[in-house]
Amino acid sequence: MELDVTSEASVIAFADTAASLGVDSLVNNAGVGSFALLEDATVEDYRRIMDTNVLGTFLTSKWFIPHFKRRHAGGLLSHIVNITSDVSDRTFATGGLYTASKHAQRALSRTLAFEGQGYGLRVTEIRPGITDTYFNDHTPGTREGLAYLRPEDIARAVAHALDAPPNVRIDEIVLHPAIQDITF
Repeated sequence: MELDVTSEASVIAFADTAASLGVDSLVNNAGVGSFALLEDATVEDYRRIMDTNVLGTFLTSKWFIPHFKRRHAGGLLSHIVNITSDVSDRTFATGGLYTASKHAQRALSRTLAFEGQGYGLRVTEIRPGITDTYFNDHTPGTREGLAYLRPEDIARAVAHALDAPPNVRIDEIVLHPAIQDITF
């Protein structure tokens, strides 16, 4: 089913369909980025990044919550996994808009974790480092000299979080390629 995370109508239709199928989890993975000095960034860059990364996480979470509350009334737990980035708690030159969106997703994740305790919702933030995907117009497998996480690595982290026993909450998972240069 197609989903435009920036369109409330699209998200509502998606959430209603998912609820009718009895889903127990939501993985927010839509994301875009652009990297430029703040003085060179445009309002269009801002809107595209914030609308996809932040508004998308907000809307999908918001419209799955009623379903997850109904599940809890039946004694069932639910789970939201937000794929953010290892920059959800740091920043770097040219990363202002992107890292601001990731900080906002982190705040939404933490808020949902508090709010969802009353209706059996577990929330996990997965914070991957550089990953070999189509992100930012990259073609997977074409960069030389850098180590990357693979999409399968992220999928395993999601599966790990979703597979936690009912008495366990995994708040976050941080993943980096073995040789990624990171600054804290």
